[in-house]
Amino acid sequence: MIQHLSSADYKQMLWKNGAGYTVELARSEGNSLEEFDWRISMADVKTAGVFSKFEGMQRILTVLQGQGIMLNIDHHLKHLQTLESVTFSGDSVVSCELLNGEIRDFNLIYDPKKFHADYEWMFESVFSEIKSSADLIFIFNQSLEPFLLNSQKFK
Repeated sequence: MIQHLSSADYKQMLWKNGAGYTVELARSEGNSLEEFDWRISMADVKTAGVFSKFEGMQRILTVLQGQGIMLNIDHHLKHLQTLESVTFSGDSVVSCELLNGEIRDFNLIYDPKKFHADYEWMFESVFSEIKSSADLIFIFNQSLEPFLLNSQKFK
């Protein structure tokens, strides 16, 4: 089954710590920040601060726009520039410093006991083939150009 989502399908939600807003792109189920097995979102990080915890979950975060961010993940520093990613536990103590103004990030949060998850960024503007045995594939088009999806082999 292929489902096309537009920005009208996205849901704006307050962060668990109340310090900002997330635009939720898709989730497995539920309506709260405690009721899901996986969740894909974007957030505008406008100030330094502490990240919300998601106990028992795994997180992958990528800087989509902006000059970068310095993350302190369990006392280990990680500098991320645009389109760089980091994976960390939702149990981790995480805080951030903005390097030169606000950023927009892309987040995948999932339950590693139920799912194996990963993502990759593709930069080609020509035909690309995606081969996967995954039960779910989420394609997020960040560019201004539309794309065509041939779904003959998708289950």
